[in-house]
Amino acid sequence: MKRYITILLSFLLFGTCLQAQLLWKISGNGLSKPSYILGMYTYAPMNSIDKIPGLLEACRAMEQVCGEVAITDSTQVEKINLELPEGTTFLSLFEEKDQQLLRTFIKKLYSIDVLTDPTYSKMSPLGVLASIEAIDFNLSAEKMFGHMHAGKTTFSDFMQKMAIDLGLPVKGLVSKATKQSYEVQRYDYDMPLKKQKKALLDYVLHFSKVYEAMVQELQAYQTQDLDTLKLHWYTSCIMKKNAKKTDNKEMQEWANNLPPIIASRSTLVILPVRALVDIKGRRSLLTLLKKQGYTVEPIK
Repeated sequence: MKRYITILLSFLLFGTCLQAQLLWKISGNGLSKPSYILGMYTYAPMNSIDKIPGLLEACRAMEQVCGEVAITDSTQVEKINLELPEGTTFLSLFEEKDQQLLRTFIKKLYSIDVLTDPTYSKMSPLGVLASIEAIDFNLSAEKMFGHMHAGKTTFSDFMQKMAIDLGLPVKGLVSKATKQSYEVQRYDYDMPLKKQKKALLDYVLHFSKVYEAMVQELQAYQTQDLDTLKLHWYTSCIMKKNAKKTDNKEMQEWANNLPPIIASRSTLVILPVRALVDIKGRRSLLTLLKKQGYTVEPIK
């Protein structure tokens, strides 16, 4: 046990000090022991959780770890098809002037020529956009934190693996398949090609603004400026207009599935930071738990 606490401390003792409320305690409503919810951000490094008040105590008290999805979940998920119909190529969808714009942009970003690359030549505009947006986030993270996130372990996975090594249970609020279904709803994977083309061109034409917005989003998480983070949610070029509606359904499912988990053991729950914040038209998990009768309070 001491060895694992030492490993954990190595992550907690370095990085930028965060003072806003990322860690919340859940108690009352018949719970014999409190549980904790920690809000995390995918592209931030694990050491960005430095000095969150009460986190080490929560980790010492934890009897199990719960993430959005358990790392032990073996559910099979469907492969989302982001390829074009047979006989159609990516560049053939665009006018000549836009073809040159896209070739130049993607070659500069990836060192890939979409005219000749077999993967990108078959990819739909939405598939290309999703790929560009992912590398854009990684570039923003590299600028902010000096690392590329690709291949890095998330804090949720790290803590779940530690719990398994300690002989503690790990849980997930939903299955991999359920999580994927919400992603399909949140992002319009079935949008018409005309709309896909416009979304991709808008992204490329306004790339500098989008990139800076992503840097600001990472900075906002690092300083825990949740008001700024709220302004950036639902602004992705490939985000559906009904993303808040999808989020509401997801939050409600989390709120329905969490009570029996925290009733059994003191649990460290690690979820995306959006679970902590109410946005107009969308209730947070914390609000939903309060409505169920739990006492939910920030750890200061």
